[in-house]
Amino acid sequence: MSSADSKSTFRAAAKSQFPTDPEEKNRKNTAIIKALLADPRLKMAKQIGLYVARPSEVDLKAIFENFPKKCAFPKVIGKHQMSFFRIDEWADLKPGFKGIGEPSDDAHLEVRWRPGDILFIPGLCFDPWGGRIGSGMGFYDRYLEDIHPHVLKWGICWKEQLSQVRLPQAKNDVRMDALWTDASSVALESI
Repeated sequence: MSSADSKSTFRAAAKSQFPTDPEEKNRKNTAIIKALLADPRLKMAKQIGLYVARPSEVDLKAIFENFPKKCAFPKVIGKHQMSFFRIDEWADLKPGFKGIGEPSDDAHLEVRWRPGDILFIPGLCFDPWGGRIGSGMGFYDRYLEDIHPHVLKWGICWKEQLSQVRLPQAKNDVRMDALWTDASSVALESI
């Protein structure tokens, strides 16, 4: 079985694990946000890369509401390419690639990441070794290849999306520095 086939299997399994009950999802989301807001690294970061959540992803809007001047969001700028841009307010996000909210076409404050900045990375599943499987388009892996190694890459997911086995990874897959779920956070820097 190829790595792509293996990843497809993990993607299908992860999709069946997403919380669907709105109250449960809200409770889980609140737990993650509370833990994140208590982390001093988030407060110290000069820039924070967020994303607009799809129904299967942890919603980070509360991070933006707490640190609006620090936050940037991804925007698709070419075939399988993206970059991050600052916005002034949540309303500056417009439906973009696959209907996902992203900075509007007049966004001009492209972010250049520095050590200590934090990028939140969504995914369909993660493993305790920093492995991640996304939706399969490769946007984040391509983007992260050129990011300074001391920019913190934090994977974020529901605890049900955390695999207890090592996920198949290609050579260009970028490992996470930490993993946050509604049940725990794990620093992976030393693994």
